[in-house]
Amino acid sequence: MIMQYHKLALTVGLVLAMAFTFSCSDDDGGDDNNVSSSGGGDGNGGFSNSSVASCVGFVDGTKREHYGKEKEQFCDSRDGKKYVYVTIGDGATAQTWMAENLSYDPGGGLPNSNCNGDRNTYGCYYNWSTAMNGAPLDPSGVQGICPSGWHLPLKEEWEVLITAVGGKETAGKYLKATSGWNDYCDDDDCKVTKSGNGEDKFGFAALPTGISKSDLWSGSGDTGLDTLPDFDYGDWWSASEDYAYYPYRLVMYSGYKYAYWHDSDKSALFNVRCIQD
Repeated sequence: MIMQYHKLALTVGLVLAMAFTFSCSDDDGGDDNNVSSSGGGDGNGGFSNSSVASCVGFVDGTKREHYGKEKEQFCDSRDGKKYVYVTIGDGATAQTWMAENLSYDPGGGLPNSNCNGDRNTYGCYYNWSTAMNGAPLDPSGVQGICPSGWHLPLKEEWEVLITAVGGKETAGKYLKATSGWNDYCDDDDCKVTKSGNGEDKFGFAALPTGISKSDLWSGSGDTGLDTLPDFDYGDWWSASEDYAYYPYRLVMYSGYKYAYWHDSDKSALFNVRCIQD
């Protein structure tokens, strides 16, 4: 009788153990930062719960629609994110740019980076040291936080892009996305408004992402998003400095057809667009 009892207990234990094992196997183990999400109007470039494995079998150059245009993609093996890219310019001055903001989360959070919100659409925000990945200035270029085969653009490389799209006076008009930007006032009383969207002539699809402030930069102790994206401004780091402690960033504004340069404190958090090596 005792032997039968022990056999029954052992059988029940095995059944429970198997049930627990199957239950755990249904959990993919993904974290909040790798949840697949839609963005950029396409729904195909989101983060993968399988990270590196999601790049296995992926063919570089596979196309998907992104803001009304068919664009080629590459896969970032660090997190499985697939980015669209475009080639702008001709001949020796042709450049290949990511057509969306970098979304890689380096970890650690503020004050160095901010990946809260819809980063699949708007990307992450990085301070300059994080964007540079701690590398010193180098006139030949710095990979920075960009994926392998890509790098953080120098000011001179941004200038080549601006020239290729017709010059600074129309760069904002031709590089901004055709949706997402706020209307702007066209008179002092703001009785007349005009669309702040661009023509996205080259597929660059620049979005108004605003700025994420760290407590070091704002001086307010605010360590969250600063009511962003604000849909008025887009700001992107370069790997070049104006003066020590003041690197350049490229700025676009909803009310301007042009793009312009501004220097900034290194603790401010802006977006990153990578350029192919």
